[in-house]
Amino acid sequence: MTFTPQPLPPHLSESPKLGSEVSLTGKWIPKRPKRLFGSSPDSVPMRQALNELKNIGQSNQSVLTFELNDVVGADAVLLHIVFEDGKALVDFFGNAGAKQFATLNNVAVPDLHLLRGISVPDESTKQLESI
Repeated sequence: MTFTPQPLPPHLSESPKLGSEVSLTGKWIPKRPKRLFGSSPDSVPMRQALNELKNIGQSNQSVLTFELNDVVGADAVLLHIVFEDGKALVDFFGNAGAKQFATLNNVAVPDLHLLRGISVPDESTKQLESI
């Protein structure tokens, strides 16, 4: 068998652009036990708060991506947000989205938060603990 080295295509030869980005994946469930999210009266303010958060996230340049999945199951809503850095995460939760998260906390609880990044500042972790 003969192997002939070939140069990588341009999209594979560029170095990765990972840097200070921080990603957050969160699962929210209704506060009222034994209630399915989609059929509960709490789903209306919850969806409204989440959609407002999505709009804020999409208009914020330090939020690189904001995904909302409210059809993942009848009992949960998933969020996935990628921030430019840890400071952007703190700003988003502390300022831009504070009102919406207060509304969200009235009807739902965070069941799971996964915070990932090459370097995650302590301030970002503390901000999530306060939610």
